Amino acid sequence: MAFQPQLKKIADFGTNEPWFSRTEMTMLEFLPYIRTDKHVDLVTSKDIPADFDKKKEALTGRVMALGEELGQAFISLRHIRAANGMFPTHLEMVKAYRDLYSHLWVAYKDRFQKLMKDLGYDIGFVFQSDEAFDAKAAEFTKARPDIHSELMDRIKDDKLGWHTALRLFRDEGEHSTNEPTFEGHPMQGLRSAEVIFSNTWHAMEDIFICCMQEEFGKQLTIFEIPKEDRDRANPKKYVVGLTVDTETGEVKSRT
Repeated sequence: MAFQPQLKKIADFGTNEPWFSRTEMTMLEFLPYIRTDKHVDLVTSKDIPADFDKKKEALTGRVMALGEELGQAFISLRHIRAANGMFPTHLEMVKAYRDLYSHLWVAYKDRFQKLMKDLGYDIGFVFQSDEAFDAKAAEFTKARPDIHSELMDRIKDDKLGWHTALRLFRDEGEHSTNEPTFEGHPMQGLRSAEVIFSNTWHAMEDIFICCMQEEFGKQLTIFEIPKEDRDRANPKKYVVGLTVDTETGEVKSRT
């Protein structure tokens, strides 16, 4: 029997959602520009000669897996928005928030971390204890001087805020006798849900863009699109372009 393809509606949201445009869509657009002189084997984690097509295929899978987790988190957030605090039952409320935070944590700690590792950036230290973080962050920055040091300050601030709140809720929240809170607000509340969802995908965007600036070298540059110039149908924030000499107008060579 011949294979019969089936059309499925994957989701009812698209690139007009900033989180989708600026994570999955931007990452997929950046993949063709990655350097091909390095590669991390997905099984052994050792550097091997790069095969561009295979590398791109593997990374595309990583990006789509990340997008799936963020998409499911977004669906949970929409349910929370629609309920506006008026869930039919307490259990349905608990499930909505548990689903939201679980998908966000999996997206950040598992899917995103694996994507970055396959790109050659081991960010496992982001999820280690505060004591281990400082030493590992310093090693990471020293090994990659092209990555702006302010990124580590941003990640550390995140760990002291929404990152820890998300982790604790994911690991302990449903078993705690006290209602989990974030910045003085209940985790099972629309404000916390909106802020933590936003912070999570923004953190992944920031880490990815900072690392990709090093990946592209000196000829290709990541440019930020001014907010007023972003396409409402696809409001991506960053685009790849050529580095041009401001005096001669010529494209600078890679050094």
